[in-house]
Amino acid sequence: EERRTPKRITNEQVDEVLEMVGLLEFAERRPSQLSGGQQQRVALARTIVMKPRVLLLDEPLSNLDANLRVQMRREILELQRKLKLTTIFVTHDQEEANTISDRIAVLNHGIIQQIGSPLKLYDEPTNRFVANFLGSVNLIDGVINQEDNVFIFNSAQGISFSLAESNIKQGSCTAMFRPQNLKITQKKKKLGPTAIQLFGKIEHREFLGSRVRYLVKVGEHLLLVDDTHEANCTTFEIGATASLKLESDMIRILNN
Repeated sequence: EERRTPKRITNEQVDEVLEMVGLLEFAERRPSQLSGGQQQRVALARTIVMKPRVLLLDEPLSNLDANLRVQMRREILELQRKLKLTTIFVTHDQEEANTISDRIAVLNHGIIQQIGSPLKLYDEPTNRFVANFLGSVNLIDGVINQEDNVFIFNSAQGISFSLAESNIKQGSCTAMFRPQNLKITQKKKKLGPTAIQLFGKIEHREFLGSRVRYLVKVGEHLLLVDDTHEANCTTFEIGATASLKLESDMIRILNN
């Protein structure tokens, strides 16, 4: 539909939006003469100049390199807050979803699995799919039984521990905890009343800059463990025996 906006007003609106996205000095260039990040800003400008009620962004950063993606998502977030414009941002990138969203809806085959803030979904996922989608995770299938007023989790592959929660359903379930919830050491330490100690063998190690990620075999389970890296800190060799400490209140129980 033609809007029949006077040319003077159109030019004013275009200049205003180009200034908003930092492209006013490139107004005379064609999109093909711009960089990837600048082309993304042009696409945004074309949309917001129409003053939509809702802005839909469908994988807008998928073709950009890693550094430019980080820069552009900050700019999109700042622009969205400046315009106070409801924005639906579609992405398969979990880091993008966590950093740019006020609320996330996680979909699987078109069915909403959970809606909530990034922190809520990360810390308290309702099922395995959500737990796996938002960050690395350890998931252990097992059974919960009550013994002497204590709930005990047992897996078929050799992991057993008591749980801190009191309102737990007995029966089949999945125990979930994040790699950073496990603390790794080579020595057996005295534990507090709520801590769980597991022993295993380091199968793999990855240096990721700010952290070192280990793959530790405990019983028949392979557990991910993230250890913060600092200069001159101790790293553990592949094949070494490791002691893992896990506070029981870090475990979330997902019902199957």
